[in-house]
Amino acid sequence: MRITSLIASLIALPMLAQAPIGNLDKLPDPRTMPAAKLQAPQPKVQNFTLPNGIRVLFIEDHELPVVGMYAAFKVGTLEDPVDKAGLSSMTANLLRTGGTKTFSSDQLNEQLENLAADIEFGASTENTGGGIHCFKADAPKVLGLFAEMLRAPRFAEDRIEFLRNQMLSGLKQQEDQPVQLAVRGINRLLFNGKGQGNPATQASVKAITVQDLRTFASTWFVPNNMILGLSGDLTLAEAKTLLTKSLGDWPKAKLPALSRVSEPTKAEPGIYLQKKEKVNQSVVIAGMLGPRETDPDRVALGAAFLVLGESELGNRLFNTIRTKNGLAYQAGSISNFSNTVDGFFFGYAMTKGESTAKAARLMREECLKLAKDGITSEEWENAKRALTNKEVFANATSSNVIATAVSLALFDQPLDTRAKRLEKLQTLDLKQVNDAVRRGFKPENLRLFILGDPAGFGDDKPESLGKVTELKN
Repeated sequence: MRITSLIASLIALPMLAQAPIGNLDKLPDPRTMPAAKLQAPQPKVQNFTLPNGIRVLFIEDHELPVVGMYAAFKVGTLEDPVDKAGLSSMTANLLRTGGTKTFSSDQLNEQLENLAADIEFGASTENTGGGIHCFKADAPKVLGLFAEMLRAPRFAEDRIEFLRNQMLSGLKQQEDQPVQLAVRGINRLLFNGKGQGNPATQASVKAITVQDLRTFASTWFVPNNMILGLSGDLTLAEAKTLLTKSLGDWPKAKLPALSRVSEPTKAEPGIYLQKKEKVNQSVVIAGMLGPRETDPDRVALGAAFLVLGESELGNRLFNTIRTKNGLAYQAGSISNFSNTVDGFFFGYAMTKGESTAKAARLMREECLKLAKDGITSEEWENAKRALTNKEVFANATSSNVIATAVSLALFDQPLDTRAKRLEKLQTLDLKQVNDAVRRGFKPENLRLFILGDPAGFGDDKPESLGKVTELKN
């Protein structure tokens, strides 16, 4: 087929060469052509609630004979006990892979394969979610399987041990992954070893029992802690009937209140070193706590962070540390605006041991420069364009729109939050952006975390940046 296509293309070339192309001088300049304003699709979402408390968000979409569903529960790794970190992730994984009362894990997989259906489930920091995709004709059976995963999980011993060994193996591999070790270290530093700063360890994973899994599932994965998004080739009446039959008789349960709080980090701003012997490169992370999704300056700060280190098409940290100075294999930043606890900002660079201090110094200088001078007019226009495109195309399908709607509803945000955010992005001017940066970005709060081998630091040592506090592994 490729050869035939190539021959056809070659035959067509002379014909194309003879075709008149007209006077190019009469064509308009594309830079002056008007274009319609990009807008994020407004979520045309219908709402209803099942008698057991499941809130349903629904989009009718008859483009294809398929159904997509996204279910979310307000529970995540933040609810892991301190001594059993990893419990939420293990529970979520086993809801999908551990079998049900009726079906073993293998039987469940076979059922889904025969139906060409997909079910996924996993935990994140603030919530746990699962997605379903199937043909409309198979939706009743697939939703029945999903309901049984939630209501009657088997937690088969062999699957528990298989997953436990997988997690332990992954944790062991982390010891040889400097980047993962550094991220784990800065999180512990900023979050005082709690919540996001309480990652799974060998000891915590080994401590998780079958009863822990069952208790966690029966406590949190209940209908009155669930928001369900449904989109696809269904009418509203069909959607209500489908969900009532599969999930409607699932009884409510007593739901504990979430006890999520953010406390100021106990680590003073400064330089923190975690030794990793016999490595020839260092990982440098400049971290600090950040704002939440509901912060009034959320839009402006998102644009500034894009300019500083998150843009894939070049950013200040990458240009300064890698392009201009050739010091790093990678450089940039990442930010997270959380819903129920403080977010975070990380600047990062992976560099040779002897350039550790210089890379950290340049990173701090760029952060200080952003806080003092803000971003330029050109940077603002580029960031605005990039964020607009991202927002529009992230909501290009009904399944994307419904997933966004569920995420917003789970944390009690209006369903038009993303659209309003896009509107604000278009109306902000450069002064407003830079004023917001000065209010919300405080480089004096940075904790510079370095993971590397001091033997390779050379003459320019981290001590040149300030007092260095050594951390234990």
